[in-house]
Amino acid sequence: MVFILPSYAGGGAQRVLLTLLSGLDRDIFEPVLIVLKDEGPLVDLCPAEVTTVVIGRHRARTAAVALLGVLRRLKPAVVFSTFSHINVLILLMRPALFGCPRIVVREPNTPSESLPRQAYGRLLSLGYRVLYRHADRVICPSDRIAKEIEEVFSVPSRRVVRLCNPVDIITVRSRIAGPIETSNNGYTFVGAGQLIPQKGFERLISLFAQMPENTTLIILGEGPMDRELKRLIEGLRLNSRVQLLGFQSCPWPFYARADAFLLPSRWEGMPNVALEALACGTPVIATPESGGIEELKDKAVKGAVSIASFEQDFLHAMIECTARPRMALPRPSLLPNEYCMSHVLNRFSDILTIP
Repeated sequence: MVFILPSYAGGGAQRVLLTLLSGLDRDIFEPVLIVLKDEGPLVDLCPAEVTTVVIGRHRARTAAVALLGVLRRLKPAVVFSTFSHINVLILLMRPALFGCPRIVVREPNTPSESLPRQAYGRLLSLGYRVLYRHADRVICPSDRIAKEIEEVFSVPSRRVVRLCNPVDIITVRSRIAGPIETSNNGYTFVGAGQLIPQKGFERLISLFAQMPENTTLIILGEGPMDRELKRLIEGLRLNSRVQLLGFQSCPWPFYARADAFLLPSRWEGMPNVALEALACGTPVIATPESGGIEELKDKAVKGAVSIASFEQDFLHAMIECTARPRMALPRPSLLPNEYCMSHVLNRFSDILTIP
């Protein structure tokens, strides 16, 4: 079986793919990872025993010929990808692949929100309409995404399957201890993700200027908006209250010590960071655009997930947090059981093997 990854960048889709790869039953599957560019902070998540093939190209379009050659040489029984541009590319290659492998793609974001904002978005949308129906399975992390895949892109419902994002709750909760320093002793809020427009951190920082002085915002992640966000923090004179701490290989102590986890995203699929925050016992405040967040709210215990439109409702939800009594640490997990690693891996194995 082959997994295809653009790079080891610190995104949620990369983490999901590497988690599924790591947890597969080795008595049933012999996974091989193809990575277009061998770089990024998640490189250590790839198990040492997994065979890795590096294409050495930054972009899928320049890697296409080499990728086709590798797939023809490996002749895998199953090919799995979870990135829109690679999904389309693999489905386009299908007639040229030996052995007629099963092609399983995963849709990480809500297409109606993500495709128009991507480079070559119209071309990708056309690829979805023409090619997605030919995938053996299209995995969707939320019902909302599954509905769009069926209704907008005419993929037969028998080929669309729902699979929760896996969370290794045991590992997360075993590593939530640790000293975390903040710039004051008041209330702490945390956000995490790539520093890109999708995540909405620039509008969160601007909104945080209206929060009380005894509140701190910590943002974990790296990306092209780093300098812009730092200039914004400086311009709003929030240096003492807003901290950009970069990518953290172990973000869970930050989540566990926060009074709330903030998700100001403009669009999402099913955000891993929110799932991991709940596993740490931390409530989540999210925008309605954050993918399957409404479904997560319905499954979680009451009060674990708050959905608030940006910006005044979001501000009000944050202020409400400062009026709640604090629970002793560590707090119990708030994550629904169906996101547990073992449950998801069993379901994923069935998707890969059952015709």
